[in-house]
Amino acid sequence: MEIVINRNAQQQKALIKTIQKQFYYKQFAIAFGLFIIALLLMFMKLDVMNKTLPFWNPFSAFAMGIVMIAVLRMQGLYKQYKQASKLKSENVHITISDVAITYRAETHELKFLWPYFKFYRLNGTLIIIAKDITNKNTLVIDRNEINEDEFKFLQSLLFDKKILNRK
Repeated sequence: MEIVINRNAQQQKALIKTIQKQFYYKQFAIAFGLFIIALLLMFMKLDVMNKTLPFWNPFSAFAMGIVMIAVLRMQGLYKQYKQASKLKSENVHITISDVAITYRAETHELKFLWPYFKFYRLNGTLIIIAKDITNKNTLVIDRNEINEDEFKFLQSLLFDKKILNRK
């Protein structure tokens, strides 16, 4: 059995935008949380041996470094998101078989053998099959694009190929 998925450019762009929002929102939230914690640490008063340390102590300098790292990370994520949003979408044809996954677009064709993928994740209506946790080398399938029999076949393939389910 083979699963064949055809997407037009609008469907592909909407799917990419959904994945980007999830990935960048999570990364931005982590960086912003780090920023807030570092600010709290930086302005916290330290009492050591009944003496209050001045504002510029090694602890606040360390916190200031974390603030700078968090700000640079948030800025980098914003630039990546804007760049990725400008990418042109194209019609896509995906074929999933026992041997490999073929991804064919208007400008290129890629064939991934099953050992390339290390884990998959079910995220709402999305099935994300990935090489690593960076979300850069992923195949995303919307559950609405396949029927129930194809979904069961895909699950059995993922199980047979020993691809880990990450929550």
